[in-house]
Amino acid sequence: MLAKVLNPDYVSRLWLENRHGWSRRYLESWRTGLELRKPFPGFHPGIYRDHHPELQDDPTIAFLKAGRPNGPWLTEVMGEIGAEWLKVKSGKVAKKYPETRAALHLHLYYPEQADVLIRDLGAARHQPDLFISVTSEEGSVLVKSLLEKYRVKCRELTVFPNRGRDLGPFLTGFRESLLNYEIVGHFHTKGSKHAPPDFVKRWNAFLSGNLIGRRGQMMDTILDKMAADSGIGIVYPDDPMIWGWFENYSMGKTLLEKLGLAIPQENTFFNYPAGSMFWGRTAALKPLFNLRLRWEDYPEEPISQDATILHSIERLFGIIPEQTGYRTLLTHISGLIR
Repeated sequence: MLAKVLNPDYVSRLWLENRHGWSRRYLESWRTGLELRKPFPGFHPGIYRDHHPELQDDPTIAFLKAGRPNGPWLTEVMGEIGAEWLKVKSGKVAKKYPETRAALHLHLYYPEQADVLIRDLGAARHQPDLFISVTSEEGSVLVKSLLEKYRVKCRELTVFPNRGRDLGPFLTGFRESLLNYEIVGHFHTKGSKHAPPDFVKRWNAFLSGNLIGRRGQMMDTILDKMAADSGIGIVYPDDPMIWGWFENYSMGKTLLEKLGLAIPQENTFFNYPAGSMFWGRTAALKPLFNLRLRWEDYPEEPISQDATILHSIERLFGIIPEQTGYRTLLTHISGLIR
């Protein structure tokens, strides 16, 4: 049963050596709680198990046996489809969706990684207002050269203190400007001292492909979808790897209490944008902006690998939009493996 439904894009690279072992390795991971992964787009086995504490079976097998019932364990998934267009008799093309005021925040701590990104943004049909943050004058110079190279306009390019990683500039540095937009994107060049280079490179490609895409096609598709459906609060990649609170529950609980929002149980599963990259509706994210975080609220560098306010906020991006009455939309691009 499992062998027929496991999506190759969701299978660990370590499992690919033995195709016939996928099902066994998958079941073993959920039995032991180690190397947890999703089996296919849109379904979270952990959420299904949380809602069915009486289960004796593996959650995915139980879900399939039950006829794939609807519930909070299922989230709508959007692939890399063409933008929705309506052809009219005159031969002209008319949009089925209204225009929306959109901005995109890019945090370029590694500006040398931004060449292809800025090229793809310049080729997109949608041109959201760009707000770019860097942490040095040298980085600012390099980014300006890339913007000129690809003839991309930037609303603001600002050197901020190296504090708060990508989230400080987003929630604090550009806070007042971003609140003027209906939709805001958040993307950053990513590096890590705690993971192998090939892992980070693959993660960057996964996030970029799901949120921007070649020549900006995925960005165009996401913005079209959000413009057409005002109920969508946040869009981010459906990460096949499953992450939890880890050491971040206490801080996350404190922030949710401060915002007057419901607090999930510590050991429950949930989706969130691992890597803190997404497209969001400002109204759905407003509670986080309302925290009015100051630069001194963020830890000084170097920060720990986990258990900081930044790691807690990363998880709240997955929790808060639905608490404010909006839906989550996940993306999945075939062939992008995490």
